[in-house]
Amino acid sequence: MSTTTNLAAALSATRLYTGSPSEAVIQQAVAAAQQADVTVVTTYNAWSDPTQQRLVTALLATGKPIVVAAVGAPYDLAHFPAATTYVAAYGYQPVSVTALAAVLRGTAPAPGHLPVTIKGLFRYGSGGVAGPSDVDYLAR
Repeated sequence: MSTTTNLAAALSATRLYTGSPSEAVIQQAVAAAQQADVTVVTTYNAWSDPTQQRLVTALLATGKPIVVAAVGAPYDLAHFPAATTYVAAYGYQPVSVTALAAVLRGTAPAPGHLPVTIKGLFRYGSGGVAGPSDVDYLAR
């Protein structure tokens, strides 16, 4: 199963796969986000994929609650300074996606701290309370 399929199932949510989206897919995602209470968008290497960057930027422009979840390295978050809620999951494997879903549902804490600095946004060590975690929750 894919990352987004696993996440949608764990959250009992609707899944819209975008990958490296075309403009039509971005517009479809924006329309879906405008109808949703909250949208979770996962990124993977968005730092090198302008289409993912355009997708997230368009979702953020809806003014609706958007959670940006980096399922690879947390550096994707640097490309979305307008996002108010970031989650760094550090992986797309089922165990990481399960942990991400639990944090998003509020049934598990995200006590980890960033092992890196995300320039202009978060210093090394930013994040939840002390302790290791597969997921860091970062809110501004």
